[in-house]
Amino acid sequence: MGRSKNHKIPFIRWKVKLKEKVVAKKQGKDPENVKKHLVDIYRERGWIWMSIYFLDLWLRYLEAKFKSREKIVLMDRYFFHGLLLTRGLKRKFFEKIIPRPTKSFLINAPPEIILDRKDEASEENIRDFYNEARKLSNRFKIEEINNSKELEVVVDEITEKIKNT
Repeated sequence: MGRSKNHKIPFIRWKVKLKEKVVAKKQGKDPENVKKHLVDIYRERGWIWMSIYFLDLWLRYLEAKFKSREKIVLMDRYFFHGLLLTRGLKRKFFEKIIPRPTKSFLINAPPEIILDRKDEASEENIRDFYNEARKLSNRFKIEEINNSKELEVVVDEITEKIKNT
């Protein structure tokens, strides 16, 4: 459900493509603009953007829920990722309108490991992101998983937790 190119709402597909073009153009010219874009990923979103984004997530959620014949459906990022981009009244509103998953995991590693894996943000952005995610875990049942281990160990840990549901 994350930031993929298969959004259900054309406006979001268009906005993502436009943003990719702008970033690609800036990457070749000014490193400061690229850094500004990476920090921009973590900025708070407005009511209109969040409403459209959550409608798109709902459409994806319903499609997965009703098309799947499986007992378990895994979704990356889910609605929680969008909630991390809101504050105050907006967050309270959108928290109330999302479906509650049976199991949720926060896959976490120390900022230095994340920065080593991909250069998408500053250490401060990463720490803020996980602090906000932990705040959500007070309202939703979200289990934190240490992702600094070998991938197979992390996958086995999550698989075991899902089996015990």
